[in-house]
Amino acid sequence: MKLLSRRLPLTPESTHDSSLARSVPDEIESGLDPFPLADEYALTIHLCLSQQGVDGNQMRVSVRTVGNTQGGLDIYAGFIKVLRWTPPVCALMNQMPWVERRIERRLRQTGLLQYSQFGGLWFRSPGALADELPRP
Repeated sequence: MKLLSRRLPLTPESTHDSSLARSVPDEIESGLDPFPLADEYALTIHLCLSQQGVDGNQMRVSVRTVGNTQGGLDIYAGFIKVLRWTPPVCALMNQMPWVERRIERRLRQTGLLQYSQFGGLWFRSPGALADELPRP
């Protein structure tokens, strides 16, 4: 009795069931496009910011990889660019630790942290907006 056997790789001509191979088209389209993780992170961050009353014309959100973990997972960070200093943006900046915890909680609910790691939020304000800064 032979327990281990060597299997030959399948060639395009050889299949296990040739009748099945003829009835299935070469390419099967599911209609679903792959959605990159960076886009999923950006959507989640944007939803949390919009719940705080900040529109897309006040802040711009972008996400990119900033490194890898020892386990090989990508680390994604959110970069937020302030476009206009408005009262909702100022209120958001005052509540940022709370908002960042909320974003991390939402990311855990989506399951993204099983495949990657969140590196936090980074803010940037262009120099042209320095004259617009709200006065205390």
